[in-house]
Amino acid sequence: MSPAASDYVFVVCVVVLTSLSALGGGSGTDRWLAFAQSAGSTLLTLLVLLRVGIFGLSVMFVTVSLLQRVPMTFDSASLYAAGSWVALAIVLGAAAGGFILATRGTPRMRTA
Repeated sequence: MSPAASDYVFVVCVVVLTSLSALGGGSGTDRWLAFAQSAGSTLLTLLVLLRVGIFGLSVMFVTVSLLQRVPMTFDSASLYAAGSWVALAIVLGAAAGGFILATRGTPRMRTA
């Protein structure tokens, strides 16, 4: 089996086993929503890990935890407006830096 095929088999097996473990509680729609949420989050995590590596996965987790823990608002009169603007600036700065690093050394226009 090739390494690429082995990666796909691994992803399918982990997503299936994780999703089946989420079917334990609840009834009806709740059970299937838990199944879909578990499958989606596991699939996203594994695809990021296999595509961009452990550094990309750690950046993804830091960004998610930052955006979940800081209350977000665009209302400047709000008490936590400065914190939300700083969090958004950090995320946008990291995204811009990642874009610059990812496109460094590539030609601006491709000619075929």
